[in-house]
Amino acid sequence: MEEYFLSVRWKNRAMTAEQYLAFSKGLLQTLIQFDPVFANLFSWGQAPSQKAWFAQDYSDLDDKVFPQINEEDLRYQNPDPDNWELALDSTCFKGFRMSYSNTDILEEGQLTVSIGAGAMDDDILNVVGIEFPKVNYPQFYEYDFVSDLMKVVIEYCQPQHGYAISHPFWEAVELEGEPIGTCPIGWLTYLADASANDLLPPDVEREVQSTGGTLITLKHSPPPSTDNPEDIANAIRIRDILMPLLVNEVVG
Repeated sequence: MEEYFLSVRWKNRAMTAEQYLAFSKGLLQTLIQFDPVFANLFSWGQAPSQKAWFAQDYSDLDDKVFPQINEEDLRYQNPDPDNWELALDSTCFKGFRMSYSNTDILEEGQLTVSIGAGAMDDDILNVVGIEFPKVNYPQFYEYDFVSDLMKVVIEYCQPQHGYAISHPFWEAVELEGEPIGTCPIGWLTYLADASANDLLPPDVEREVQSTGGTLITLKHSPPPSTDNPEDIANAIRIRDILMPLLVNEVVG
């Protein structure tokens, strides 16, 4: 089975370091409430020696992750223009990023949550990603679980778009020459633009979310595969219908 991941993305939502830490802690706490598989994750830090483990509810995340998000070669923006060091009220043109995993061994069923947020540069996307485990956690390849997970992440992050997809499937349905950052059509695809629902033909399964955006389902279980020409053809059909929105959600 192809390895899947979930990603949501948005632009131009500045955060201070303090706000980023609160956003990260809140997301991880929300994921634990969704399923305990997200408990007991550690942060990777900038180097292997910087790994940090947390209290079960991530209540100590702020103090442990704050030094980890510091990139010494960056100049941070502070209320004092002469101070370029990282502080809680600092912002950064590229935002802040950290990844969390349950294990550093892929064969043990590695689950990784990456949180990149606070970017202010038009060319840099804010991204929350969840890399699904390869083994031991079959729920990540079951439609109901992934659909519910996607909805939880959409509700928390309020993204411009999102998707659950494998890299091979993305490559199979990608339009040659499309702009970098274009939203792919995956197992699940979310577009915040409310017009997506109106553009789709009646036979495409979709659900309007509380955000006003549309969550599109390509199929239920098993996930779409590059071994199935029908899956690829259906994704390409939806892609061609929605292409203006798939591009504008990112670069518009």
